[in-house]
Amino acid sequence: MRELPFIFDSLNGTISAWDTGLTAFTQVTVAGASFTGLAINQAQTELYAANDAGTGGIDVFNSAFAPVSLGASAFATPTAITSLGLVPFNVQDIGGDVYVTYAPPGHAAQTTATEEWEPWRSSMRAGTCCRR
Repeated sequence: MRELPFIFDSLNGTISAWDTGLTAFTQVTVAGASFTGLAINQAQTELYAANDAGTGGIDVFNSAFAPVSLGASAFATPTAITSLGLVPFNVQDIGGDVYVTYAPPGHAAQTTATEEWEPWRSSMRAGTCCRR
């Protein structure tokens, strides 16, 4: 990613960035998306965006904010998670492993989730590994 001190996502599918001055600038907007979390890979060449719209997914962008395809199985959600109806809520790159946190779909469900609900996490590098 080019040197941008702050990158923001939004529930309306927009990713904006600020580097200097008073205004953040829209870098990309994805129709129908609802971004809830961002991560930059270790090489700082890709941006991962947790998209909780519909059945959810992880959108990937290159350093110019153009969409990147990592293949259909790059972010395969484990069956234990999809059977609960959870969608990606956040994403983090920790030591080169990409972790996805899942939540109930939609703002209302996410803000009223009970304490019994505990986020599920899944690692991209570990394949279908998941833990609660």
